[in-house]
Amino acid sequence: MSYITGAFILRDNFVNPGSSFDTMVMAMSTIEIMATSIGRTALRKLDEADRAVVLGSTNRGIFLKLNNDWIVYLSHQVSHGPLTINLDNQSFQSLSWDTGQALELRPGRIEFHGKNTLVHLPEQGWSAPPPSKIYLPPNERQEQFFQVVREILANPPATPLLPLLAWWDDRSNDINDPFNLLPGYLDLIRGFEDIDIPGLCRTAQKFIGFGTGLTPSGDDLVLGMLLTINRWAALFPAVNIDLINQAVLSQIRSKTTTLSANLVECAAFGEADERLIAALDGIITGTAPAKFSAFHLMEWGNSSGCDSLAGMIVPFAASMRHDTLGGYV
Repeated sequence: MSYITGAFILRDNFVNPGSSFDTMVMAMSTIEIMATSIGRTALRKLDEADRAVVLGSTNRGIFLKLNNDWIVYLSHQVSHGPLTINLDNQSFQSLSWDTGQALELRPGRIEFHGKNTLVHLPEQGWSAPPPSKIYLPPNERQEQFFQVVREILANPPATPLLPLLAWWDDRSNDINDPFNLLPGYLDLIRGFEDIDIPGLCRTAQKFIGFGTGLTPSGDDLVLGMLLTINRWAALFPAVNIDLINQAVLSQIRSKTTTLSANLVECAAFGEADERLIAALDGIITGTAPAKFSAFHLMEWGNSSGCDSLAGMIVPFAASMRHDTLGGYV
């Protein structure tokens, strides 16, 4: 017998007709949850693994660490991502888990041991649509970036990368840079301006692992940079994108968290949370007001979206004239 409630099913396997209904439900019922979507990379990595553990949770979802050193995210949010498994809120609230709890991974489903819960996965994985073939000319694209920066600086999150965003705002006269990040940031910019790929790679590697939390701020910056050049590769014909990807990925797993390394690796394939994609595409194509792009960035993590913006803007430095920005040395 199955009881369908919302998007999940309570299935009672009655084997002892003499037992009371309540006892049988508690002992034998299985909650079967239907995920509404899953990121394409998450689907592939789940297929490659057979076990997982509950790594931890936030108020937005649960992190599952697979035994192939990848992390996927069970979330009740509606935003899609390459490593996200989306559940509707009612189904998510029906989940019961413990940190460290063992999970079994079967074809098409995740089994929560001891909790009598199955999460069924869609057969097809989500991925962002390809970028538009129509985009703004450099001067208009530059202004879009500046407007988004100013929107964020009007209500900035707490992040050590804030001075890097402030540098792009031509209204900033005195930038407080307590971690002395600006020199390395300007080296990144020069790397793109001069097409100095080896120098650019060395500098990018220095940002890996800088900061705290599940995704350190320096990683988010590198993620934004890689997402831009890989998703919008057609705009950077002179840049050896493969070499930059290789330089970053060769060090990422040894210098930062597993989750952050996974997300940066996705960015090297042009994949990211759809809020980052929407913000980046909106800036480059001009199809979204700056306040909407800023909103999408502010919605991704505590400061991760804003930190990513500091990286997104770097590859376009060659088209952003020094005199417009007040110059740098």
